[in-house]
Amino acid sequence: MEGLIVNFVKDVAINKPLLAYTFFFINSVLQILFPPYPGDTIIVFQGYLSLEGILNPYFLLFNILVGTVLSSIFLYYLGYAHGDKVLNNNFINKYFKINKIYRLNKWFEKYGSLIVILGKFTPGFGSIAFIAAGIFKLPPVRTIIS
Repeated sequence: MEGLIVNFVKDVAINKPLLAYTFFFINSVLQILFPPYPGDTIIVFQGYLSLEGILNPYFLLFNILVGTVLSSIFLYYLGYAHGDKVLNNNFINKYFKINKIYRLNKWFEKYGSLIVILGKFTPGFGSIAFIAAGIFKLPPVRTIIS
């Protein structure tokens, strides 16, 4: 079964590289915007295709970085522009205690963008970290770079 999948992915990358690059871009965006999305599994194929020389590893890396950065910027500005609505949302308040949200704000005040960096390595927290950074108005450039 895995042989069929590998051959299919390889065939698409060889015959329609633009489709492959587009798919991997969308994969990187979905990985940030929708954390349950199993993007790490697809990263294995990206590594394989670049190692085999089928796709350009530099363009693939650039493609993935652009998708990740753009989706992170979107989440940051979502929190920045709609932070008050998020904090006052009944659904959010039902599942997240408001004192814990403000404790997170104190962490951001104390550690700044380091929270965002650590969030990227904590499953499911990376996206929340960018939204929270926007809500608590962390400096945008430092936050996005992290």
